[in-house]
Amino acid sequence: VLDVIVNKDQRGRKAVEYLIHFQ
Repeated sequence: VLDVIVNKDQRGRKAVEYLIHFQ
């Protein structure tokens, strides 16, 4: 689900990737 939202927002994608990396 998060992947879909991230795909819609390219900028959000970097933010999500950063959070995932932090996790």
